[in-house]
Amino acid sequence: REWKEILAEWPVKATETAVFKDLSIREVVAKNKTLAAPKPTLTRNTLRRYLASLGGFCRWLVKNDYLDANPVTDMLPKKNGPANPRDTFTDEALTTLFTSPLFTTCKSTEWRDLDKPGNVAVRDHRFWIPLIMAFSGARPAEIAQLHAVDIRQDGDIWIMDINDEDENKRTKNQNSKRVVPVHPELIRIGFLKHCQKMADAGEKQVFPEVEIPKEGQIAAQFSREFNRYMTAIGVKTSKAIVTYSLRHTVTDRLRLAGFMDNEIETIVGHEKRTQTSKYGKRREGTLKLRVELVNAIAYPGLNIDHLC
Repeated sequence: REWKEILAEWPVKATETAVFKDLSIREVVAKNKTLAAPKPTLTRNTLRRYLASLGGFCRWLVKNDYLDANPVTDMLPKKNGPANPRDTFTDEALTTLFTSPLFTTCKSTEWRDLDKPGNVAVRDHRFWIPLIMAFSGARPAEIAQLHAVDIRQDGDIWIMDINDEDENKRTKNQNSKRVVPVHPELIRIGFLKHCQKMADAGEKQVFPEVEIPKEGQIAAQFSREFNRYMTAIGVKTSKAIVTYSLRHTVTDRLRLAGFMDNEIETIVGHEKRTQTSKYGKRREGTLKLRVELVNAIAYPGLNIDHLC
């Protein structure tokens, strides 16, 4: 309980702040209160995440007879309510993003150097996840856990099979398990070549550098760091612009192309809440419809020829 109370006053990024160096947890909180401009403290939802992580560990302790009961039970603060609304990207913002150093050449492969121009070409998950999101609407975690065998041909159509057919794979909901055609732009800039390169190297994952935890959020570090990256290059201009904004942008572009939400759901993998969705085993939406949907994702003002 004392840790929870102290955590509620913990300054954001305290471990990265020089003024708090070598101080204990209690000393950091006390020092922050004396500063002329105190650092903002953790949000309630962040506090919930920390406590939830501790609670998960304590559940394991109980299950394996190290504790008699979970001490974190009922300690989580109430949620703040609905999450912040997410905005979509303009063509100008997408151009800024996809012509920035990460997508051209940067100083080094370290996150802190990705926003700085240089001569290093990064072509790992940090390069591909945003592009795949922009041309499919898939979630970062879904992309990060893809296996090389999940990228294959169905007839003459290249598909991305998002599934949970592995002990470490998981999907957000039942409808998240879906087949999404690979956008022609992704093929043009070399995504299939990347997948083949991983397969030829004997790699199971399309992005083997991403560690897939047995529990918890997949690619959590990517989402956090990419938000910081977008801030550094001037694309993240408000709290409403986040990594997931790429997914929201796809939905809006498909609506503008004339598709209805029930059609868009077949590729973005939203949860069905209709009675019909509970019947049968086949996935909704023909592959032909999905190809039409994916091919309709277009950004007229965006030129990514430099990525080829």
